[in-house]
Amino acid sequence: MSQVNSHTNLFTFIQEGIEPGTWGYGIRRVTIKHEIPQKIPYTFTSAGFKDKNGNWWTCLRMNVDQHIPEKRHPFPIEQRTNDAFKESCSYMMDAFMEEYIQKHQKHQHQRH
Repeated sequence: MSQVNSHTNLFTFIQEGIEPGTWGYGIRRVTIKHEIPQKIPYTFTSAGFKDKNGNWWTCLRMNVDQHIPEKRHPFPIEQRTNDAFKESCSYMMDAFMEEYIQKHQKHQHQRH
């Protein structure tokens, strides 16, 4: 995985590998570090995705052994700043955390 310096435009970085007129995932990934690993013990990776209609999405994957859940958030051209990238990842991270906590609270209640 590449190290990204503070001057790198993250949108440009994650869209690398997607040629004009094509769609799919970019070839670059960004490791996202979250601040409360005791609440959700998995790592996260972000990537860019361009759909068949040419829309760009920021993707966040929770790296789990058996499956890799993913969330997507629109990344329109007017928001392609590093701050917007970080906000998008934060939004998806919050959603993952809420789902994870609810799932594990539900399992704890079922055991009692």
